[in-house]
Formats: sequence, structure tokens, C-alpha cells
Amino acid sequence: MLMALRNAELVEKLVVLNTPLDVNSKLPGPLGAAKNPILKAFTRKSSIDAGMFVASGGPYAVQWDDAQAYQEPFDTEAGKEAFFATMDQCDWKGLLAEVDAGFDQWQGESVVAWGTADRFLDLKNALMWLETKRTCMKTFVFKEKVGHFPQSDYPERVCELVEKFVAGESLVNTSTKRVGDSTQT
Repeated sequence: MLMALRNAELVEKLVVLNTPLDVNSKLPGPLGAAKNPILKAFTRKSSIDAGMFVASGGPYAVQWDDAQAYQEPFDTEAGKEAFFATMDQCDWKGLLAEVDAGFDQWQGESVVAWGTADRFLDLKNALMWLETKRTCMKTFVFKEKVGHFPQSDYPERVCELVEKFVAGESLVNTSTKRVGDSTQT
């Protein structure tokens, strides 16, 4: 979203999937622990469980091979150092504030798509955030039980959504209708 804000001339249409939007959004799992001043020391001593982080974000079991693939970069010392360096440099509240303020003025055609089985982020917060934004930002809620990683839970549905959106086709919206949304329930 920051790339889109900082390079609006390069973005014709924007699809946002289960993303922290509200300025009070918390970092889930190992990300939150790495930013928490009290837990930070403990997280640096223990291993980072990226596979469990992915698995706990939604309603479906993650295949062992997939969990291992997510985990692999964090099993090296360089991977752990890169993770902690990134988290140390991340100004989470500042990032959320910049996104929030920037999208008050955003004029690009956009859709915020959400999986209602997201165990990390609440749809209600996303809908409240969208209420303060321009009507060029539409909402879409997946009918299927989709978690925090919609592209992993139902990649075919994400592709279908993106294809329809890019082609300018109507998106069936199963969420609460916002003022200015043109999609049908």
C-alpha cells in the first residue's frame, strides 16, 4: 500500500488482501513479540516459528512441506538476523498512520478483499477504516471460509477476484454495504 501511495502514477488498480489498516492494528504472532519490549529478549533467544504463524492465521491445516518452506529462511542465523533487523527498523504505528492518512486522499480504483476467518485481523476494523475513505475503495468479502492468507486458502478465488476487478467486471459483495459502494449484495 505504501508503494501505491508513493508511486500512484504506476498503479492503475489496487487489490488489498487481509491487511492491517486501522492505526490500532496489532502485529500478530512472532511479529508482535519481536516488537514488544518485554518479549523481545525472549524471542531473540528462541526460534522463529514461521510455519506455525502461517498455520494459525486461518481455519485450515497447513501441509508439513509448506510449513517447512515458510520456516526454512528463519532456520539460518542470517535469516534470523534479517528478521530481527527488519523488526527493529519497523515503525509499525508510523507505517499505519502513513497508510491511513495517505488513503484519505487516494483516488485509484481499489478493492479491499477480506477473509472472514482471519484469526489475526478483524473485518469490522477494516470496514470501519473503509468508512473514512473515498468511495473508489470497494469492499469484497470471500464467501468461503478464508483466513489471513487468502492466496493460500483459496488461490483460485483470489485469481478470479483479481481477474474480474482488472477487467472492470462487477464484483459480488457479500459484506456490509458502504455508502458509495456500487457492488451488489
